[in-house]
Amino acid sequence: MRSLAVQNPAGVTLSAPLAVVRVLRLTQGNLNLAGQKLTLLSEVSGTALGDNTGSVVSGTATVQRYLGPRLSPATGTGSNPDGCGYRHYSAPVSKSPVADLMTANFTPLVAGSTFATAYGYDESRLTPSANFFDQG
Repeated sequence: MRSLAVQNPAGVTLSAPLAVVRVLRLTQGNLNLAGQKLTLLSEVSGTALGDNTGSVVSGTATVQRYLGPRLSPATGTGSNPDGCGYRHYSAPVSKSPVADLMTANFTPLVAGSTFATAYGYDESRLTPSANFFDQG
């Protein structure tokens, strides 16, 4: 499905798996996955997004993020000048453990580990004099 808008105060419950290509917009009523698979797709031509300005998704969803070499910061010269640089991810989720970032080719190492690959962010650590990303 290209896009889906939920505008039903009673909410909507999925009865089959759903893949969204562009926008999942929740303005009135929650989207209950009821054990069905919801995927926000991502590919070279674009990435789907969720706009939950008035409601929430209830259940476990998969959010893809296409990563191509040209989307990475350059890491130098040589055989891979476009490089596999660093990337920052953020999602408005709750109760999602670091293990949810694991894939067949990636195991996250949390901050405090040697060569950490996953960091937490705590907005409450920001102060008016240090309102920078790396301070949280």
